[in-house]
Amino acid sequence: MDLRRTAFDFERAPAQLTDILYGCLFGETNWQHFLDRLNAALPGGQSLLLSYDAAAKQGRFELYSGLSDEDARNYNEHYSLVNPWMKRAAVRPVGVGVISEQMYPYDDLRKTEFYHDYMRRIGCEAGVGITVLREDARSTIVTTMTTRVDPRANMAAATLLTQLQPHLRRVLNITRSHLAGCEEEQLAIFQAIGIGVLLVGSDCALKRANAVAQTILDRGDLCSVNPRGRFALRHAGANSVLLQMLSVLPAEPKHFSYTTDSQSRSAKVTLTRLFRDKATDFWGGPKVAVTVEESKACRPAPIVFSQKFRLTPAEARLTGSLLEGKSLKEAAGSFGVAEGTARQQLKSVFQKVGVSRQSELIRVLTIMFGGLS
Repeated sequence: MDLRRTAFDFERAPAQLTDILYGCLFGETNWQHFLDRLNAALPGGQSLLLSYDAAAKQGRFELYSGLSDEDARNYNEHYSLVNPWMKRAAVRPVGVGVISEQMYPYDDLRKTEFYHDYMRRIGCEAGVGITVLREDARSTIVTTMTTRVDPRANMAAATLLTQLQPHLRRVLNITRSHLAGCEEEQLAIFQAIGIGVLLVGSDCALKRANAVAQTILDRGDLCSVNPRGRFALRHAGANSVLLQMLSVLPAEPKHFSYTTDSQSRSAKVTLTRLFRDKATDFWGGPKVAVTVEESKACRPAPIVFSQKFRLTPAEARLTGSLLEGKSLKEAAGSFGVAEGTARQQLKSVFQKVGVSRQSELIRVLTIMFGGLS
């Protein structure tokens, strides 16, 4: 039966949609099918899976039905920031379906930019939603928007989401367990060839590390984990790239490498933004693999910089220190110059290399010279 062309049967829908959910788990169908069927619960239904980070005040959806790719892109890039429902979504009870009137009064909604410039353009007036899971500041939400305003008529769809929530949560947890098993196998492969691997998730939480990586962590000269489990690289520029990769709206690059010296060792560190498919990436959250290959130390030669970009000896020396992972203040102190002097030198380097930020400088030089090792 095509639920989109017949009256929606709310009595049979929980069983039908639950079957689809478990079909997603076993590869018999996919999340797109689930969202397509959920659309039929409301007139003009447009369903999506939404991730909202309350700390960053950013939302994003990759999986959607009834929306165009352009509509999704516009939401992710701008309208998630002005969506008045999201503040309430970040604190509402998990597992209870609600209508949009319970989140934000309709008369107030009609006064917002989100309503006039986004909802009306995609033909929607209201919606229903449910927070399936909340971990720290990140909420996983299922939402269906509709052309129908009447809150009483929309309540049946909210009740349906409440009925589906235990199954949504279970499928999510099983999917994560499966992904964790796959990750263990991958970590073991890298372990066998002596490469350290650390998997870092949202909010820089360290998810996993193989034994080689654990030894590197214990040393603390290359990277660290604070008491709250937040991972950080000692290399300031690379840590900035890591934060970009883990953002709700990930920016370039998807891949980044650098070399650094520590305790008579040279280490090549590579950051890779992991992506399997839209559903897996959505349920698993953003994740970056940090791989570390160590060998004997081989320090970068400052002359390479001065020859390529016609830097002064002081500028080349400063750039080399930044590439090794030192902060501007640390580099200035090691050369016995004022931080303000080093900052002026860095501005000159930016102009000669053609960049505007320290992270750009490190990325350009790393790519151009292969880490200069």
